[in-house]
Amino acid sequence: MDLSDAPLITGTNNITATAYDVGNQIESHPATLTWEIAATEKGFVRESPLQEQAAPPPHFFAVVTGTAAYANANLDLQFSAEDAESMAASLRLGATRLFGRENISVRLLSSTALNPSDQPTKKNISAAFADVRRQARTEDVLLVYFSGHGINAHAEHDSYYYLTADARSFDIEQDPALRNLSTVSSAELRTWLGAPGMPLKEVLILDTCAAGAANAEMIRLAERRDVPPDQRRAVELLKDATGSFILMGSTADAVSYEASRFGRGLLTWSLLQGMRGPALDEGSRLNVSHWFQYAAEEVPDLAQSIGGIQRPVISAPQGTGFPVAMLTTEDRASIPVAAVKPELLRVSCLDENDLDHLDLESAIRQRLRDLSHPQGRGEAAHEAPIVYLDQVTDDLPGALRPQIRYEVAGSTVIMHVRMILNGKRVSEETVTASAIDKGTLVNVAASNLLAMAGSMHEDTKNN
Repeated sequence: MDLSDAPLITGTNNITATAYDVGNQIESHPATLTWEIAATEKGFVRESPLQEQAAPPPHFFAVVTGTAAYANANLDLQFSAEDAESMAASLRLGATRLFGRENISVRLLSSTALNPSDQPTKKNISAAFADVRRQARTEDVLLVYFSGHGINAHAEHDSYYYLTADARSFDIEQDPALRNLSTVSSAELRTWLGAPGMPLKEVLILDTCAAGAANAEMIRLAERRDVPPDQRRAVELLKDATGSFILMGSTADAVSYEASRFGRGLLTWSLLQGMRGPALDEGSRLNVSHWFQYAAEEVPDLAQSIGGIQRPVISAPQGTGFPVAMLTTEDRASIPVAAVKPELLRVSCLDENDLDHLDLESAIRQRLRDLSHPQGRGEAAHEAPIVYLDQVTDDLPGALRPQIRYEVAGSTVIMHVRMILNGKRVSEETVTASAIDKGTLVNVAASNLLAMAGSMHEDTKNN
């Protein structure tokens, strides 16, 4: 084995090699070699016969990409850009504490960027990796994060493709030119991450899914699927070729949920939540192994709470991982984790005769849809107080089912506003309003539903 060009570091180097057959179907047993490198062998000079020049401190590099707006607007996502921005801000905070402000470089490429050079295009992503290669040393740390659409395809024997902002379609297999322009493949990631001189400590987070993302209103119980062998091999090859710690947001054909309830993709929400304390070692250090394990355990529970199934996949080399951030108590409070919102299922509204002669239900449903609907790009930002699942009629774990029963007494409408949870009535209030003004009736009913949902949600959090 010729190690003359290997990216070795001062100290102990554990080198593991495996071989694959021509079709990347079968992997050999690994062969391991340990090699000790003295400082003078790495080119360091002595200031005196008794004192060696200290090696420069390691640097932290991050390439954080979030694609929410595509060349084809039908592919647009809701949270991917915000996910990336929150991740970049959190990494910048924690890495500064661990490595020092002068030793970190966090490159953010986001759909919300005003500068074209900061948009998540294929050209800009490739340039970001080239910048790291020019500046980094093997002793440094590199973290790469992708949020957006991922595709499971088999073009040119690859199986994972991240769609960049240039993408116009999920159908990338028939057009090599379009594929090269608008995707980042696992083969390209292997080339970029495994280039000579790149950091030996590399972390890759793929908060994407192969089938696109789903709004919480459309989520049904999803069929669990295993990772196809070809995609798992692609990830394993990437891990083996680069020594990277890899966390994938979902299995290849399952949905990596964008949940309005959490205001983030579930994987990113879990990673950010872990940075607030649960994934930290000794109260402050963020070790990549423990961080990934925390997220992998949290995401299935979060997915279940919105009626879905999502199981992240970890692919990591042997070892215990390494720290990528340090977060004090003050730092942890600054991690931008969106508040979890109460979920309301479709409201039902009936009078004492099990009818709706005032036709209140359709108007209240519309009012709740308006309150829950996310703002469009360019509109004034507002935070929806609830997630209203108007199309969901079946129960979801933890979701509230609002009911209104009313009766008319002269010019007054008496409304009994109720909340049902898991088939049981858990809250009820009686309110009155004028029967003359339907708009006031609707606003009174909707306001009470919001107040009841918010109160119950706070009680749940505090318990």
